[in-house]
Order: sequence, then C-alpha cells, then structure tokens
Amino acid sequence: MTVSSADRHAIIATQYALGEDLPCADLALLVPLKKSPEYRTIRPRVAKPRAIDAWQEEGLHFFVFELKAAESAPAQPSELPVVVFTMHPEETAPVSVAIVTPRPDGEEAEVVNLRDPGSAYIVLVAP
Repeated sequence: MTVSSADRHAIIATQYALGEDLPCADLALLVPLKKSPEYRTIRPRVAKPRAIDAWQEEGLHFFVFELKAAESAPAQPSELPVVVFTMHPEETAPVSVAIVTPRPDGEEAEVVNLRDPGSAYIVLVAP
C-alpha cells in the first residue's frame, strides 16, 4: 500500500493535532529556519527547497519539506519522508524538528526528533 499526499498530510495532522482551515505560517520565518544548524544538517536530504505545507497554530509556525529517500531505502514518491520544522516568531532557531517517515503498510509512520535521533516512535495514521 502506498501513502498518498493526503495520507501524508493525515500523518502530520495526527502527529501535530491540526485543525481545519488554519492560517498560513509567516513565510518570513523561512529565513532563520534555513540559516539554522538543523536545516543545514538535513539540507542534503531536502528534495525541494520550497515547503510543501505551512500553517500556524497557537503562536507556532510549522513548515513541512519533502525529503529524499534514504539511500538504503528506495521508496515510491508517495512514501517519502518529510521534515517538520516548528518555529516561533521570537526565536532565531527552530523550536523543534521532526522527521516523519511513512511505514510501507501505510497505517503507521515513524517520527524522529532530529535533535535526539534515538527518540523515534511510531504513530498511527488517521483513517
């Protein structure tokens, strides 16, 4: 089973408890985001420099970038991992950075905190 773009959005929505019709994130925050050590670390894996999703909620701004498949794990385009950056307007670096990788079954995704790679956990994809 492959994971569609809508399913990937559902994974992210499940992980971050997104509501409907949230306002777009402040795109000016992409400047400090892209200057951050976390972005520089993950940049070689970023598939495209433009965020594929962005929203704000409760003072936090979220930006999602599609990642290339890991060399050891070829994947269908719909199964590619994403990285989610959380920014706060008063901070110069991301508040958090998480890599979300759909599992091949399409029912679960692995979430890894980029700052603590040993903290991986699994979430169920919303139906």
